[in-house]
Amino acid sequence: MRFSKFRRHTQAPESMDPLHVLVIDDDEVMNFLFGRAISSFALNCKFHCFTTGEAGLAYLGETDRFPDVILLDYQLPKMDGFDFLLEYEKRGYHQAHQILFFMLSSFSRKELAEPLSTFEFVEGFIEKPLTPIKLQELLVNYFPAIKKKVER
Repeated sequence: MRFSKFRRHTQAPESMDPLHVLVIDDDEVMNFLFGRAISSFALNCKFHCFTTGEAGLAYLGETDRFPDVILLDYQLPKMDGFDFLLEYEKRGYHQAHQILFFMLSSFSRKELAEPLSTFEFVEGFIEKPLTPIKLQELLVNYFPAIKKKVER
């Protein structure tokens, strides 16, 4: 995982806008666990998950509020993660919205490093399994204000 100059959100939890998290992964059990984990430590969070890239893109095309974080699985049915990234870029979403974007995969970082590097808006790569604890650490790193609830 690389950490770039993504702007950290440091305001107090009470004043934070809801943290919007979008997960696109065909593992419905993990999606459920991520939703439960996020709601347990994020004070104010909206969590959306989809099991296909097409459904995730449809959501992005219809929403008034883009997510703060997107976690995208590489291996998806029909449209894989790279096809999703190509379409996301083609639609110009990467220029219109600053989003913390991570690719998830059980493949090694080495296998995906070169193709993933062509998408500069992708913050990094996370090797699966992404556990709820790893997810919490990731979000607290970029959104320190939620740490206050985690420490309670």
